[in-house]
Parts: sequence; C-alpha cells; structure tokens
Amino acid sequence: MYDVLIASDDSDDLRERMAACQRAGLNCAGTRGMIETRNALLTGYARAFVLPLTMRLATALADLAVLRNPRVVIVPLADASVPNAQCVYDIVPNARTMLNTRVAPEDLAAVLCHVIETEAPMRETA
Repeated sequence: MYDVLIASDDSDDLRERMAACQRAGLNCAGTRGMIETRNALLTGYARAFVLPLTMRLATALADLAVLRNPRVVIVPLADASVPNAQCVYDIVPNARTMLNTRVAPEDLAAVLCHVIETEAPMRETA
C-alpha cells in the first residue's frame, strides 16, 4: 500500500515529485506512462493519486483508480493545453485541488499531505 501514486509522462518530473513526497514523509510510488500507471492501479492500493490530465486516457485511469479504491483522492494536474480543465470536477471522479502541471514539487507534497490527512483514511483491515 502506498500513500500516493504519482503518474507522469516525464521521468525528470516524476523523480522530483517523488523525492519531494518522500522528504515530506509520504510512502509513494511513481509510474511513467499510461500502461505502467494502469498496471500499478490494478495491482496496488493508494490513498491519493496524482494524475496529469495530459496523459493519454487520463479520465479512464481516474475511473480505474476509483473502481479499485472508492475513497482514493485524485489530484489532477492540468495546463493550458487541457481542454475542459474548468470542468475537471465533472470529468474526474474524486478530484481534489486541481494544480498546474508546473507546480513546485514541494507544494505538491504539501497538498498531498493535507488531502491524505483530511480526506483519505487508511484502508480498514479485517
């Protein structure tokens, strides 16, 4: 189980975001590309999911994340190239706090710490 699953199409961005989250004390995993992200969602559990809306089939990945964990918090990342970014809360289930794709890694980690603490409880075990 991870606190955060971070998806990205850019290896450098992914590395920087993961390092910032780890410095903030979050247990995180990173995936590069749509296929790797899909596989991670199918085999793992995350309390929060960072999803760039520029990624191919991003909304399908969001749907899969919620199907696997109905309480997952999704933090979408968007920029000017994303059409309909203003209605992200309608197209991405469980979306919280949409951020710009150029958000500083430390700011992303702070947002993730906040949403995990307030909105994504630990998975209940039997």
